Amino acid sequence: MLDIKPNNQYKQNTMSKKYTPAKAKNINKKNSRLKIATDIKNNGRHTKIVHYLGGRDPSTHFENFFSKGIRTTFIRYEKENNTELPNNYLDEKSFENCNSIDPLINFAQNNNKLQLLEDLYQIKKEIDTKYGCFVNDDVFDKYGKYVDMFSEYPHYYWLDFCCSPSPEVIKKVMDVVQHNLTKDVYVTFFMNHRGNEVAKNIIAQRGKSLKNRSLSLKKYCESILPEKTNILCEVFDNYNNDKAPMTVLKITKKQKTIPKKTVEEYVEASKRFSNKQLAVLWKMPIMKIAGLAAAAKRKKLI
Repeated sequence: MLDIKPNNQYKQNTMSKKYTPAKAKNINKKNSRLKIATDIKNNGRHTKIVHYLGGRDPSTHFENFFSKGIRTTFIRYEKENNTELPNNYLDEKSFENCNSIDPLINFAQNNNKLQLLEDLYQIKKEIDTKYGCFVNDDVFDKYGKYVDMFSEYPHYYWLDFCCSPSPEVIKKVMDVVQHNLTKDVYVTFFMNHRGNEVAKNIIAQRGKSLKNRSLSLKKYCESILPEKTNILCEVFDNYNNDKAPMTVLKITKKQKTIPKKTVEEYVEASKRFSNKQLAVLWKMPIMKIAGLAAAAKRKKLI
């Protein structure tokens, strides 16, 4: 990866202060938001952690496409001081307290079992009525903490920057992408360089149209990746928010294809391992293992 040095003449906030509630409700912004939410939801019914750079507006336009407490937990970020707690969110301390309680340990140590069960029920009820945790800090400084907290789940990101792209921010995004628990990262940038030479070099290499600018941004992001990589970058969406040209990139890791196992391979492996063990070793659903077992029986191989 390229060694990108900070450009002191190009400082920016991760969320533009011009990103007003009115712009958040713009029909094109709403449609783009829906596309991202739908794409994340279509990635399977497994539990997901969604990291969201959501801005200062406490509204939950994006989160409303998801169900509270069911298969999706949001970690929402905004680093500006005195940002209001978003609707239906817990602050960091409350969220961490709720998630740090071990019911088994507490049950064993508590004499008043009925009261403890009631307390645990209230905590679960509180979590299930919230979208997740609000972090009043920089996403790049804090996301690792919550990746560690929820290391058993895949992590998705929508980094809705609403600012022109810079080398520093793009490099940080690529670091997030390369984390082993990251599934998909969606990044929204404002695609007008406004005469800034740094941004111009990133988005204005192919022409002035929004389509060409987005392709220029995509090419730049790909240029700072290692030569041999499984990371894919695509232009996910282009739209105008009021009169502001915006691009959403989707950056993801190409999944390794798992070679199909034959009935003969199953027969040989079943001499040493149970079906449950094979499901883990071969990273296959238990039902597929059962299908191989049934086929082996039909062929009278076992």
